[in-house]
Amino acid sequence: MYTKFDELEMLELFFSESQTTLEEVERGEYLFKRDINQFQFGVFMDIYEYKVVMDLSVSGIQTFGAILGNITQLKKNGNKLEIYTKDELRLVVLFDEDKSISVELPDEITDFSLVEND
Repeated sequence: MYTKFDELEMLELFFSESQTTLEEVERGEYLFKRDINQFQFGVFMDIYEYKVVMDLSVSGIQTFGAILGNITQLKKNGNKLEIYTKDELRLVVLFDEDKSISVELPDEITDFSLVEND
């Protein structure tokens, strides 16, 4: 088993292909990034470990990071990236045209970590 996702859907959301080597893809590792104004949002997936790491940087400075475990599916829904554990929606990333990125975390999520800035 592995985390399911559609590469074409990710291409549509991130406007680029995965930024990974063939060797990394064979290991089940994928990296997608998208720049919106001064923001850069990245999603790293290890599909065999059911793990997703998200990173948000502003003007090159990392401001938010989240590590999510037990992720079974990533799915595009319009301009949203939906992240699931089993059949339950756990997190939504909203790409608002070329203006902003929003991350919606349900209150019950406890398996993420915030990155502290120095």
